[in-house]
Amino acid sequence: MDILVIVKRIDMSDNSPTKKLMDIADKTALDLAIGLRDKHGHGNSTVSVLCIAPAVASDVIRECYSLGADTAYMLSDPAFESIDLNGLISLLSGGIGFIGKCDAIIMASTSDDTVLVDVGKKLAEMIKFSHYSGVDSFEGTSNKIILKGKKGEKEIVEAPVLINLVCDEEQYIHNAMRIMKAFKKEIRMITAKDLELKNKAENNIESENFVLNTNSKKNKY
Repeated sequence: MDILVIVKRIDMSDNSPTKKLMDIADKTALDLAIGLRDKHGHGNSTVSVLCIAPAVASDVIRECYSLGADTAYMLSDPAFESIDLNGLISLLSGGIGFIGKCDAIIMASTSDDTVLVDVGKKLAEMIKFSHYSGVDSFEGTSNKIILKGKKGEKEIVEAPVLINLVCDEEQYIHNAMRIMKAFKKEIRMITAKDLELKNKAENNIESENFVLNTNSKKNKY
C-alpha cells in the first residue's frame, strides 16, 4: 500500500518564521502509517509526506524523515504563502497529482476539528477519492483497506481513499538512527511552475506567476 500523509506545520514563535514544528496529530498519523508499512515490508508499502511550507521550514520534513517516512515533498513557492481555503484545496490537489499514485491519503486531526474534515471531503471530491472521517486507525493492502472506529467498529473499503484520521493521543516514537539519516535524505520541492496548472480559473490562479487567490481568509502554511 502506498500511503501519503499530509502534514501541517505550527508556529512555535511569533518572532521567527523558521521555527515550525509538526502538529502532534500528524506525528501520530505518520507513525501509524509507518507501522503499517513495516508490518507489510518496505517492498510492499511506502509512506510519503506532503507539506505546504517555505524552504526555510525544512525542519518539519526532517522530522518526518526521523519518524521513518520514505519520501517527502514540500509545496514551496512565494505564491503559496497566503492562500484562501479553496486555494489550499486546489494546491493540495495539484501536489497529489504531481506525486502520482497512492492508495490512501491521510489527513490527521483531533476529534473536535471540523475544518480539516471539510477540507478532506472537498479534496477527496476534487481528486475523485472516496472520503472517510472519524477513523481511529486503519490497515490493509493496496486493494482493501480496513477502517476502524473508536468503538471498535470496522468497515472494509476499496482504494483509493482519503481518510480523516482522528488522533487525540500522542503516540509517536523517534528512532535515533532515523534521526541521523533524516539529514541526508532528499526533500523534493514542488513549485508553482512544477505543478503546471492548466486551468487557472478553476485553481484560483490570478496571474502568470501562479499567485493564488488571497481575497478570502488567509491560511498561512
